[in-house]
Amino acid sequence: MYLSKLSLEGKVAIVAGGGRGMGEAISHALGEAGSKLVVADYNESRATAVANQVVKDGGTAIPYRVDLRDTGMVDDMTKATVTEYGPIDVLVNVAGGMSRYPWVPTAEWTDDAWDGVMDLNLRYVFLTCRAVINSMLEHNHPGVITSIASISGLESSPNHSAYGAGKAGLMQFTKTLAWEYGPQGIRVNAIAPGSIRTPLVAAGITEESEAKIPLKRVGEPSEIASAVLFLVSDLASYITGQTIVVDGGVKLRFT
Repeated sequence: MYLSKLSLEGKVAIVAGGGRGMGEAISHALGEAGSKLVVADYNESRATAVANQVVKDGGTAIPYRVDLRDTGMVDDMTKATVTEYGPIDVLVNVAGGMSRYPWVPTAEWTDDAWDGVMDLNLRYVFLTCRAVINSMLEHNHPGVITSIASISGLESSPNHSAYGAGKAGLMQFTKTLAWEYGPQGIRVNAIAPGSIRTPLVAAGITEESEAKIPLKRVGEPSEIASAVLFLVSDLASYITGQTIVVDGGVKLRFT
């Protein structure tokens, strides 16, 4: 009974930012669980490599190149997914981060940098959620949305003002969507990771930084993928509007 609820067999899923790091791991997890997968990423070669590996492992997947900050491209991606596979069951928003923007005190932020970080971490989630929710409503086909936030949106840190504000906004946005569309059967949740060994983070991991984590190690992308798989599966059928912290216990330092 319980293992069958973990299956995504035949369900249609989009992983927005599925080309590397946590997104790559999530793509593999959803593909292994049986979903018909769209690996969406602005880097076409990364999306293609991940989709090809999912297929090689016995799953169903196609790559899709998209700038998630572009309304038209997001709308086209949503329509293309329905055309290829049918109504959407699962959306996972993974893209985010700081890209080329520096971690500096707030007074040193430029307008363009602030707006850029908000686009990367909050605006695109609005665009993908709006497009997918409208599609779910149009097809009378409720589904599940899970977005990757960060513990930076739960606790303050120096030089994190834009990133932290973006992730905090994402979590509040998640709650609002859960309230608004729960009556239509759409569940919306978020995950707040701590330090995860992604390509962008790995170089900065030290023994000293790991020693500050109660579990004494950083997390692996597969551990975020496991949490996502749980939330988008029927095992989590009565969970909505929540942010699940997956940080090895780091947040315990703030409680």
